[in-house]
Parts: sequence; structure tokens; C-alpha cells
Amino acid sequence: MEITDLRTVLTIVGAFLALGHIVAPAWKLYRTAPKTSLRSPTMMYAALAFVWGSSYLWTVWSAAASPASKIASLLHYSILPPLMGVGVMWAQAFFSSRNSGLRWRWGLVGTIWGGWVLLTGIWPGIPTDLYRSIALVGSAALWGVALITWGHTYARQEWAFRRNRMLYWMWAAIFLLLGQMLVLFGVPPIGVVGLLLHLSGVVIISTAATQRSLPNVRAILRHLIYLLWMVLLVAVFLITVGLALSVISSSTALSVVGIATLAILWVSVYPLIQRGTNRLVERLIPRISYDPNKQLREYSLAIANIIDLDQLAEVVTQTVNNVLKAERSALILVQEQSDRVTLLPLKGIGEFPLQVLSFEVHNPLVEHMHAEQGLLFQHNVEHDTAFHNLLPQIQAWFQQMGMEIYVPIFTQNILTGILAVGPPHNREPFSQQDQMFLRTLANQTAMALQNARIVENMRKLTLDITQLNQDLQQANERAAQLDRAKSDFLTIVSHELRTPLTHVKGYADVLAELSTANALTPEQIISITNNISRAVDRLEAIIKAIMELAAIERDEMDLLFAPTTLAEVMESALKLWLRPIQIRHQRLKVTGVEKIPPIKADHQRLSQAFSNLVSNAIKYTPDGGQITIQARMLSDGYYEVIVSDTGIGINHRDQVFIFDKFYSVGDLDQHSSGQYSFKGGGPGLGLSIARGIIEAHSGRIWVVSPGHDESRCPGSEFHVVLPLDASLQKLRWPGSDSAPASVRSRPTGP
Repeated sequence: MEITDLRTVLTIVGAFLALGHIVAPAWKLYRTAPKTSLRSPTMMYAALAFVWGSSYLWTVWSAAASPASKIASLLHYSILPPLMGVGVMWAQAFFSSRNSGLRWRWGLVGTIWGGWVLLTGIWPGIPTDLYRSIALVGSAALWGVALITWGHTYARQEWAFRRNRMLYWMWAAIFLLLGQMLVLFGVPPIGVVGLLLHLSGVVIISTAATQRSLPNVRAILRHLIYLLWMVLLVAVFLITVGLALSVISSSTALSVVGIATLAILWVSVYPLIQRGTNRLVERLIPRISYDPNKQLREYSLAIANIIDLDQLAEVVTQTVNNVLKAERSALILVQEQSDRVTLLPLKGIGEFPLQVLSFEVHNPLVEHMHAEQGLLFQHNVEHDTAFHNLLPQIQAWFQQMGMEIYVPIFTQNILTGILAVGPPHNREPFSQQDQMFLRTLANQTAMALQNARIVENMRKLTLDITQLNQDLQQANERAAQLDRAKSDFLTIVSHELRTPLTHVKGYADVLAELSTANALTPEQIISITNNISRAVDRLEAIIKAIMELAAIERDEMDLLFAPTTLAEVMESALKLWLRPIQIRHQRLKVTGVEKIPPIKADHQRLSQAFSNLVSNAIKYTPDGGQITIQARMLSDGYYEVIVSDTGIGINHRDQVFIFDKFYSVGDLDQHSSGQYSFKGGGPGLGLSIARGIIEAHSGRIWVVSPGHDESRCPGSEFHVVLPLDASLQKLRWPGSDSAPASVRSRPTGP
């Protein structure tokens, strides 16, 4: 064939190959697959590859020294750096998940480098070899960037399916690199072969862009190495047989004996060679090998009598770890309700968050698992179009779990659990045998999981019933306690009312007798009326307290919020009790109230609340004891006041009821009407009124006491937390998230 005819044939073949760089990936990406993040870089690379290949064919067709050949050569080398820059973008997009986006940096670098090559080529007086060298250096540098990116990403990659994709890319990269080298450095026939290799690499990656489940590259390499090694050994044996036959060909008998001997030797040695080859290949590229039937039988025996969920989760995850060498695995409980599905991971092998995930029942995840009870892979969640609209929290949950495959567990066509398995230690995708093993394992787990969940539900039901009984018993005790408190209240109030009434009646009788006898003096009249007035004041105070408690219960307490200071409030609260404290030889210490910023509150009511707390401290602190009032600022615009004493303390049982109306501690037989005498009781309304006033200010009150001991006197602390501006607090926050952080961790109180 003449040179012209050969050039024509090569040009025609090369033209088809160059055009194939656009047609093949376009067909793959636009006709047979939905839109992916790889579409843009793939088509950009394909278009540049088409121009690069066409310019090469132009140089082949044109005469060696013609202007057209020089222009084609310059275009050929100028396109090479942008081609490799886009190739780096292509590789990074191929390595990343679908949410990563494109990184245009290296494409821009390649374009600038290509422009430099073009300017160098058209600049007068610059040798032709210079722009070619610049193009080759830039292309080599960008290839280095791609390979470094591949190595760095591969070393850090944990997911087995992503590692497999990267190995698949490396396979294609070998074709791309060999194709470019043959095109750049080979003679025309070799250059056309280079175009074919380059097109093969483009087709391989385009195919991978449309198929998320790729062949296991490590398994393919393992089989190839085994096959090549066995072919080599067979070749060596055949050569040895040939040489032996050539030596003994003079004697037919010797030939027959020699052939028989070599055949027997080969039959004897072949199993050893085969086992040795398998061990060599598995040492080079390790794989997981096991007997699935044996493992499934052992697992079936292990779970036969398990009725505990945690124990079942431990056995199933331990089995997966022992057989598949997975880095992590978990048993996930599934609760399907009418409109929602809840996933609850149990503790398993490896580290993963035990975070509950809940989503709507009409979800592609559930539909995927229900469809032929199919497996769910992490690469499905990341790349399949059916899962593109998953909520961000669902995608984040799957990422944090770090599992490679999710195997549904069905009981009577109801999804009751999921067996989640992470990547194996050798980072090799699960084979068909592994997937079948996991399916069978999940099927065997279904009945045990159902039994364990039934037992777990029965335990929860038993605990709930026990708790309900305890709550009912506590409610009955509380009702009985309140009933006794009401009876005690009636007795105490009768006593409290009878005492001043007796005084009034007695002094009225005295006044009447002295008046009849004309024996009254002005001093006697003043003394008698003063005593009657004190008795009436006592009656008025008791009735007023009852009326105030009724207003609090009806939420009808009128509050007048106005600017004031805690120091002024505390001064008003203590004014009534300074004399009794002095009489009882008690010590009063007030600290920190001046450091509290101005507040907005009902001055009179807040003073009344603190006055009741101080009164309580005076009554239950022995003579000579100490009463302390401390104030301090908290975060979020709240402040705390602690009224503490060195008194007899409060029993833990009484601390639950002490703020309830009518409740009074101590022996009813020892009740005294004294307002400040030691253990002098009252109608049992003071603390209830104090709590009502404080909560009406959007505050909180609770008591802390080690217990009741009249000899040791452990004391009590009444904690009050209030906002600086009570008028702005519309909601009562005790025990809620609206409380300041420094208060939420404190005892809940009554």
C-alpha cells in the first residue's frame, strides 16, 4: 500500500476515533442516564479531546513542512494543557460525592498554560521545540496533580465503594496516559492506536459516571494476576516438556516414558502450584474468605434462645465482624407508625452515633427497601436520583453512621429492623456472596428480633404498670397528706381565731364591768383598747392571708410593677422582724442585695414574700441561731436570693409538700399562736403565699435541706430566682427551657 493510501486510511480511522470522543460520552450521559455532577466535566473533556485528536489528524494528513501542518501542530500542543486541566477537574468530580460541586481552579490553570503555549508558538523567532516542551511540561505537571490528588484521596478514603471507583478511575487513567503518550511520541500508525486507547479511557469513565455499582476492581486484578501466573507456569511446563522431548526423541520408548513421567509430575504438582498461587495472590491483594453455610449454621444456633435486644444486637454484629471483618456494624430497630418511620440504632461494633432518625413513612428509603426487599447501599443514598430530595438531616445521619450497606429485616412483610454494615478492613466492596450472606443473616435474625421486641415491649409494659402503681400510691399518699393538712388547718385556724376572739371578749367583759362600777381610768381604757386592737389586728391578718391565698389560686392577684431596688424591698421585708430577731438573740446577715441592679416588681407583694420566708426562718431557728440573706446575679437577666438559717431543718418528706396550702410541719399538739416563738406554728399559708407571689413575678422558689434534726440543727435554704424586669416575663418558666442556664440544673422543687 502506498504512503498516501495509508495516510488516508489512518486519517479516516482517526477521524472516527476523534469523533467518538464526543459521541460515546454524550450517548452515555444524555441518552442512557439522568443528569449527574460528572456530565459537565465529562463533556468538556470530551470536546477538548475531540479538538486535540482532530488537530493530530490534521498534522498526519498535511505535508510535514506545510503551514497547515505547523498550525495543526501548534493547536495540538496548545490544547494539551487545557485538556489536562479539565482532566484534573474531571478526576476531582469523579472522586467526590454529588454535593461537592466542581473545582474550576485546575481548568483555569490549564487554560492559562495553553494560552502561554499558543503565544510562544506564534511569537516570531521562537523555536518550534520550545512551545512543545512548554506544553509537555504543563501536561506532565497537571498529570502529577491528578495522580497526587488520587493518592491523597485514596489514602484518606474510608468508603469501600469510593475506593473501588477510584481504582476504576486509575484503570481508565492508564488508558488515557498511554493514549496521550502514543499520540505525542509515536509515528502515525501508533498515534492512531493512541487515539483508540484514549477513547477507551474516556468511555470507561463515562460508563462509570452513569453506573454507581461498578465491578470490583480488586477482584478483577486478583483474577488477572492468578490467570497470568498460571499461564506463565503452564508455559514454563510446556517449554520444559518440549525441551525434554527434543532430548529423548531418538527413542520412542524413552519418549513415552518421559511424557508419562512429566504428566504424572504435573498432575502431582499442579494442586500445590494452584494453592501456592492462590496464597501468593491473596497476599498481594488480600480478600475475605469464609464458608457461608458454616457461619450461618453457627449463627442460627447462637440466636436460638435469645430474647434480649441488646444481646441479639451483640451476637449479630459480632458475627458480621468475625465473618466480613467489617469496621463497624449495628442492628437498627425500625418502628413504622401510620405517618412516620423511626430508626433507632442499638449499640454494636465500632464507633457510630446512637442518634434516632425519624421521617415520613412515604420516603424513598422505605420504598427502596420494600421494593423486592432490596439492599440499600451508601452510594445509592449519595448518587441515585431517587434520593436527591432527601432532607439534609437524613443525608447527614447516613454520613455519620459510616455504614456501607443496609440490609432490611422483614417480619411478615413488615420492616422491623435493619442490619447496617460498615466497610471491611481491606476496603473491598462486598461481593455477591457477601450480599447473599447478609440477606440470609437478616432473614434468620427476623424471628429472633420479633421475639426480642415482644419481650422488650412486655418489659416496658411491666415497668409502665409498676410506675403507674407507684404514681398512684404517691397520689393517694399525697391526697391523704393533703386531707390531713386540711384537717390540721381547720384545727389551727380555729385555734388562731379563737385566741384573739377570747382576748377581745375578755377585755370587753372587763371593760363592761369596770364601766358599770365607774372604776375606769383613762390609763385602763387605753390599755384595754390597745389589747383589743392587737387581737383584732391578728384576726385581720389571718383573714387577709386566707383571702390572699384564694386570690392566688384564682389567679386574681393584682400586681403593680414599678421600678425599685432589691435593697428597698428587703428593707421593707425585714422591718417587722428586727425586734423579734433581737428578742430571740438571733443574728441576721444580709449580703449582696446592694449589688443587684434596679428591678421592676410589685414592691409590696415582693416584700411580703420575703417577709414570709424570714418569718419562717425565725420560727424554726433556735435562740442564738443565725439567719442569712444572700443575693447574687445570674445570667440572662435573672438574680437569686437565698434565705438560709441554722434551724432544725426540714424532713425530705415534708419538702415535697411544704409549699402547699394548709400544710404545716411539726406536731399539731405543740402548736403555738406566737408569731416568732420557737417552732411557733401558723395557719400554714405563709410559704404558699410566698410561692404564689414569686411565681406571679415569673420566678421560682425551692428549698434545700439535709433533713430534720433538732439536736444537730442542719438548717434550711430557700432559693428564690427572679427576673430583673418581672413585667416582661409573660410565661412562667419553672422547669422549662426558658429558665436561665444556671437554674435548669437545680432541683426542680415542688
